[in-house]
Amino acid sequence: ATYRRRVGPQISFDRPVLSPCLASIKKDEKKYSEALEIIRAGKRRLKRTPRADMDGFKPSPEHLKRLRKYMKSRDIEKANKESIRTGGKCYDRE
Repeated sequence: ATYRRRVGPQISFDRPVLSPCLASIKKDEKKYSEALEIIRAGKRRLKRTPRADMDGFKPSPEHLKRLRKYMKSRDIEKANKESIRTGGKCYDRE
């Protein structure tokens, strides 16, 4: 098997019956139906829990906590760089 070929997306959640991965099993009705149902289940799951690049995404509480920590660190770093640039002083907060 070669893993370097570029075949593009193999599953279409928008139109599951047009998923390219189904082409090789179209003649086997049982496998085809099972695979199609798996794709449809994936579509339902994505609707309930969208990826970060999809509309409706809501970050988890843990992720929000990390984002707030990152933003705070970024603001401190920005203030430190500004005081170095201007020759001023920047004191630790808290």
